[in-house]
Amino acid sequence: MKFINSNDDSILSKKIAVYFLQCVSLMIVFLGMFFSIFSAINHISIKVLSVNISGIVFGVLVFYLGIKYYLSVCNLKEKLLKNKYKFSWSNFNFQKGRKISSFIKGKF
Repeated sequence: MKFINSNDDSILSKKIAVYFLQCVSLMIVFLGMFFSIFSAINHISIKVLSVNISGIVFGVLVFYLGIKYYLSVCNLKEKLLKNKYKFSWSNFNFQKGRKISSFIKGKF
């Protein structure tokens, strides 16, 4: 019988979360490529502020943002899998009695 260390469990949960984010980012990349190709074949244009813009432009934009998101997730993966990072409530600054009016006045 093998006992799972809590550290191993947290690493596994981190890997699952990062894997999920990578899958989502790759889906965004493929959807951007698909929409660009689909727009090129079917001559799709989208009206934006009374100007017709080719659907290829939007597909390329989604493709670019997907690539950017994928690279960000890869960077996050490197940082998360280093075991020197641990969760701590002290990383969050909670102030008792903080009201919405302090946000409106700009006093965070």
